Amino acid sequence: MADRDETFAVLLRAVNRGVFDRVREVMQERGIPGISMAVLRVVQDRSGLTVSEAARETSIAKSHLSNTVESLAQLGLVEKRPDATDHRLLRIYPTQEAEDFFREMQRAVNQRLGTLLDTLPEADVDCLLRILRTLDRALHKENGQALRESSENPVQSSDEGS
Repeated sequence: MADRDETFAVLLRAVNRGVFDRVREVMQERGIPGISMAVLRVVQDRSGLTVSEAARETSIAKSHLSNTVESLAQLGLVEKRPDATDHRLLRIYPTQEAEDFFREMQRAVNQRLGTLLDTLPEADVDCLLRILRTLDRALHKENGQALRESSENPVQSSDEGS
C-alpha cells in the first residue's frame, strides 16, 4: 500500500512538473514571464483587487508585484484605476486584450499538450482521461465541494449521467 501511494505521489509530481514545463514553454515563446502570468490570472479571477490584495493572493512581494502590474499595464493587459471611495487605492482590472490573451494561451497550451497526447495509443488516452475524471470527482467529494456540472466543462465526459 505504501509503495503504491509513494509511486502515485512521485508520478503525479513528475507529470505535473512536465505539464508545467510545457506551459512555461508556451509563455516563454510569447515573451511572458511566469510571474506575470500568475498575476494576470489573479487579476482575471478577481477583477478590481488592489496591489496589496494581489500580493497576498500570489505570495509575491508587493514591490515586485507592483513592477509586474506596471509591465502588464504597459503591455495593455491590465489597467489601474483609482478606487471609487478611496482615491489613494489603485484597483487592477483585466483588459479585453487580457481576455483575448488568455484564450490564445489556453489554445496554445491545449495544442502543446494535445501534441503530447498524440504520441500515446488512443486506448491509453481514453483510459487516462477516465482516470483523471475519477480522480477529479474524488478530490471534489473529499473537499465537500459540489461537482462541476457545466455542459461546457471539459472535465465531464460525454457519457456521464447516461
